[in-house]
Amino acid sequence: ILQGVHNEIQILTYLNRLCDTNRMFLRFYGSTINENNCILIIEDGGEWNLMQYLTYNKQNGISNEIIEYWTISLIRTFASLDSVGITHKDIKPHNILVSYIGQTPELKIIDFSVSDQKQEPNNTLDFTGIEMIQGTKGYMAPEIYTAVEQGKKETNYKPSKSDVFSL
Repeated sequence: ILQGVHNEIQILTYLNRLCDTNRMFLRFYGSTINENNCILIIEDGGEWNLMQYLTYNKQNGISNEIIEYWTISLIRTFASLDSVGITHKDIKPHNILVSYIGQTPELKIIDFSVSDQKQEPNNTLDFTGIEMIQGTKGYMAPEIYTAVEQGKKETNYKPSKSDVFSL
């Protein structure tokens, strides 16, 4: 758990520089340890996660304009992450917050605890390699899900490509 928290703080610190140009990341204000020796990550919040928002709005629906706006925003955001070598590895509606900034609900990506950040941007020509399995079963790429079902802890896959599948 401690490695995951350290990893998240490192990635949030890096992404905080991108907050002004890409509003899909929460503003990160730092971290501290409270009186119970728990590490607290201090960042902006959101009213709902995307799963809650979709469930709540199931009856009324969500306008096509908002769905199109969110889709484009998510693709651009994950392309930006990929261009700086970050793979999320746990993309799911629960890890996307919905926050109101003005009239339009905005999305914010959260939970970078199992994410990777490579020194060099991801390259589509890189070889697929043995990677530790991370993420949530229902949102995993088929090659990862199959490995989980076989009881494996690692398998041969490319994290940036599995992020595309999950997205």
